[in-house]
Amino acid sequence: MSRDKKPLLYAAGIVLLGVLAYRSSLFGKFLLDDLTLVVLNFHIRDLSGAAQLFTENIGAGIGQEVSSGFYRPLQILSYAVDFRLWNLSYTGYHLTNLALHILTALSVYWFVKLISKNGPLSFLAGALFAVHPVNTEAVSYISGRADPLCALFVFLCLICYIKYLDRSDIKYYLLFPLCYLCALLSREGGMILLAFIPLYHYSFRRRLRLADIAPFVIVTAVYILMRSFALKSMLPHYHSPASALQRVAGSFAAFSDYIRMLFLPYNLHMEYGRKVFNFNDPQVITGLLLFGLCAYFIFSRRNSRGLTFFSAAWFIIGLIPVSNIFPLGAYMAEHWLYLPSVGFFILLSSAVACLYRIKRNAAIALAAVALLGCTAATAKQNRYWSDPEAFYKRTLEYSPDSARMHTYLDLYYRMRPDSR
Repeated sequence: MSRDKKPLLYAAGIVLLGVLAYRSSLFGKFLLDDLTLVVLNFHIRDLSGAAQLFTENIGAGIGQEVSSGFYRPLQILSYAVDFRLWNLSYTGYHLTNLALHILTALSVYWFVKLISKNGPLSFLAGALFAVHPVNTEAVSYISGRADPLCALFVFLCLICYIKYLDRSDIKYYLLFPLCYLCALLSREGGMILLAFIPLYHYSFRRRLRLADIAPFVIVTAVYILMRSFALKSMLPHYHSPASALQRVAGSFAAFSDYIRMLFLPYNLHMEYGRKVFNFNDPQVITGLLLFGLCAYFIFSRRNSRGLTFFSAAWFIIGLIPVSNIFPLGAYMAEHWLYLPSVGFFILLSSAVACLYRIKRNAAIALAAVALLGCTAATAKQNRYWSDPEAFYKRTLEYSPDSARMHTYLDLYYRMRPDSR
């Protein structure tokens, strides 16, 4: 097979697997925040007022005068486009989420290929990202769109940035700041690029020039001004029942669960809540040990650097903003893994690539089992998101004290046609 056709086949494989994994998500009804961000959001019903979306918080369309703490105009703009195309047909909104996720998976493949120069490894990383069940919250939940939207622009930014460094082409110098701004306007987590760019240089190039980083600084300043104007404050304010030390303990408890989810994605659900942990908790101790192993692995690779160091550090760095050290709405959430998990998938793909050099058939079989197993598990997990009543009830089994879930379940019963 010619080399020119292989990238197209790899891309087609990622698209096919993504569709197989998430086609059942297309029939999931509106639930939770979908009601406020889409169904009751009057600001998405007229594209002529799109410019206004860049001057308000994410909840302004339902009359929230007080800032919600989230400034994600591109997410809301995407709902406005959806409304123009589908009105309030939930299948159309899910289709957009699926398209964004597949495009993100393709950009993961493209990015990994640029840094690894290895087509099969890049395909496996992109395909695992496309079908792993841990991403269902970001993809099957319409209101989770901010994650794939932001991640897509993060990877497009990195791709354009690398191409600019390789070719010194002015078009890429103009494109990567634009992609960075779009990532920020999709979700505040896009600012993680300020850490990923130095990590890339340290891992592969070692020299970071002021001219290369200046566009990121300028765009960040522009974004801060836009966000401050829209929200009247920079950071969301959450009341946390846990002390700072307890939140640190909780971040290690979350770390142990994140590792478990990536290797064994079972019992996935929403609403992990604001649990309070102490350092004598077995889950916290497990998380500390796992984090220590990861930190040691990264430290031991600091001189050789390269793909293994980069992907392990990517995973840890990606989790820092959502570690709950600064109070957040929960101590952990599955969709917070959406961007950091790419580092894990690169590491896993690298391990399979090493096995391939020793036992080719075993590596191919392992990759096939992982991809097909994840695809089936994701298709099954989509059922969790398909029916609002079943969703609320199952979530309450894991978080029986969730006032939000009880409220939405009661609202669902009140809005059902048979309740009138």
